[in-house]
Amino acid sequence: KASNGSRILIFISTFQLYLLNLTKIIILGIDSMHVSSLNSILTTSVWDISKIGLCNRSRSGMILE
Repeated sequence: KASNGSRILIFISTFQLYLLNLTKIIILGIDSMHVSSLNSILTTSVWDISKIGLCNRSRSGMILE
């Protein structure tokens, strides 16, 4: 039982280290990413949201008519 407990603790600690490294990699990746590409991603997402909004409006208008 004691050995299993220690194994679980070791697994948890290694997993935490892995998560920390993963977050560091993600943050570094975002920092290294060009601002222009980030802006393009943001604009496309906003445009998609606006398109969805327009589709919903047209549908509701048709229902009202």
